Amino acid sequence: MKLREKLSYYRWPIGIITCLLSVITVDVAVCVIAIKGSTGTIEETPYEKGQRYQQEIDRQEELRRLGWKIDVAVSGESKGIEVKVTDREGKNVPNLAGTVLAIRPANAKLDHTFALNGDSSGSYYGNSSLSSGLWLLRIRFAQGDSEVLTEKKVVL
Repeated sequence: MKLREKLSYYRWPIGIITCLLSVITVDVAVCVIAIKGSTGTIEETPYEKGQRYQQEIDRQEELRRLGWKIDVAVSGESKGIEVKVTDREGKNVPNLAGTVLAIRPANAKLDHTFALNGDSSGSYYGNSSLSSGLWLLRIRFAQGDSEVLTEKKVVL
């Protein structure tokens, strides 16, 4: 009976101390997780990454400056890529060196690069085994000092 009377007398101080100890325990756990967790560094070389990104923007601006239009079509069962490049006047642009980076958003293991081979009419063809689904095609063409870039989404 004595113990019960003592506990009822000290009920509030014990409750307050228990709450404070639980708050301190949670704070220490959060601090340990924060210190041992990620360093917060997302990119090792952010300046260089920014420079590369600016080059990508410059290539897209060059495409607008030249007035070129790039159309992409996927041909039949082989799932090859046909790319047509036209200028402001709608004429085909021949003699370009082209590459395609095919990015599969759902599976990075399927990402790959392939070359585009052109003919005299200004059409460019690339053979690639793209599986069914959504693909982001980063198409890059170069002619002399000019290099252009565009991105197209295709669903196979």
